[in-house]
Amino acid sequence: MSFTQENKNDITIVLLDNDPIFSLGFRELLKNEEYQDINIIATGKVEDLSNLLSNYQPQLWLVSLDINKYPEKVKSFLAYLPQLNSQKSDISMVLLLSSGLIADFSSFPIIKGFCYKNAEFVEIIKTIRICGKKKTYYSFNNADIQNRKINNWFRKQCQLGIKEISIELDNIKNYTKDK
Repeated sequence: MSFTQENKNDITIVLLDNDPIFSLGFRELLKNEEYQDINIIATGKVEDLSNLLSNYQPQLWLVSLDINKYPEKVKSFLAYLPQLNSQKSDISMVLLLSSGLIADFSSFPIIKGFCYKNAEFVEIIKTIRICGKKKTYYSFNNADIQNRKINNWFRKQCQLGIKEISIELDNIKNYTKDK
């Protein structure tokens, strides 16, 4: 867990993500002058939420749920969500979702919004700023969907390259077999 001082005009957030590289990168991106209104006052893993709840009162809890990398931890968080919603109804949460996670959060008033973790950074910032003003915002903008044409082209190119490599490996294997 790490901690930072806060200013009165900032949107204060506690970032919970099990991927320390993402947390570090997110902090670095927020150092840009245009994002100075967003201040991470603490970071931790998703499972640190219970401990951090008693120590911090940010405007937003930014919780990253990566069902692809950490399926059991995401399931555990989702199972804890109804209890959290009833016990801490005064908190505001924004979820960063992996592209494989589809869930209905409408029955949880503490969830003020969500955004795909792989969305453009400006979309994540937009979600934080809107929800930081006590409004709700659910972003369905997904970088994977927006880049599908590029990804399909790239995938095809990779498949062609892999096929060529496979052919050459077979040629080498046959050549060395004959020797």
